[in-house]
Amino acid sequence: MTKIVMDMVELVLLMPKDWAELLENKIKSSTEDPMKVVIDNADKLSNDTDTEGITGFMYSFAVSILSQCWKYGEYLRKWHNQEYSYDGMGVVNPAAMSLKLK
Repeated sequence: MTKIVMDMVELVLLMPKDWAELLENKIKSSTEDPMKVVIDNADKLSNDTDTEGITGFMYSFAVSILSQCWKYGEYLRKWHNQEYSYDGMGVVNPAAMSLKLK
């Protein structure tokens, strides 16, 4: 059990690092606004770095880590939240969303 937990912790920490590196390379090689580069590339590059199949909670944790610690994190946080039609503070957790039936 301990190995499984440690593998998951490693995954949660490595995926955002790889994702940020790919996004940062795109931003640095572009002449466009960083927000546009994030909007155009974040989803694809997230999928490229998610080789193990992270959960929705792990994904939102990755966005949260990067939004607080990475130079371009605020762009990523805004892009992520816009994907869920939210423009407030914090990071939307897609694993905690619920549906309301009409």
